[in-house]
Amino acid sequence: MNKHLDDILKAHQLRRTKAREELYSQLQRQKHPMSANEIFDRLPKSSRTDLVSIYRNLSLFEDLGLVHQLQNGKYTRCELNESCETENHIHIISCCRSCGSTNEVPSHSADICRMATQFTRLAKNHSSVSEILIKGLCTKCG
Repeated sequence: MNKHLDDILKAHQLRRTKAREELYSQLQRQKHPMSANEIFDRLPKSSRTDLVSIYRNLSLFEDLGLVHQLQNGKYTRCELNESCETENHIHIISCCRSCGSTNEVPSHSADICRMATQFTRLAKNHSSVSEILIKGLCTKCG
């Protein structure tokens, strides 16, 4: 049982379901961004959660601020720094040009999150910036 999940669901008047519990549990254990199919494949064999439920709940979790969907369709859980406000939180994603491995920089300072406001000013046709993509070679390919 996870209190954080319970608190968020309760605040939005949503029920705790077995599918949501299993999905949240998988997200807590992830070491890198995962697709809905990867999450589904990692569920216990005894799970009755289907792939449609995974997609539906990932969408819900994204609306609730629990996960962030990357440009490549994979999901990563959101871990806000206490000093980082939700509306200024920015995801920094590193992607290898050679092998395609994608990872989110797991923690960064609130100063970087505040830079989102400055990026918004530079990108005049965007009202907010929520993701910065860094492309290069990973340590395995470099």
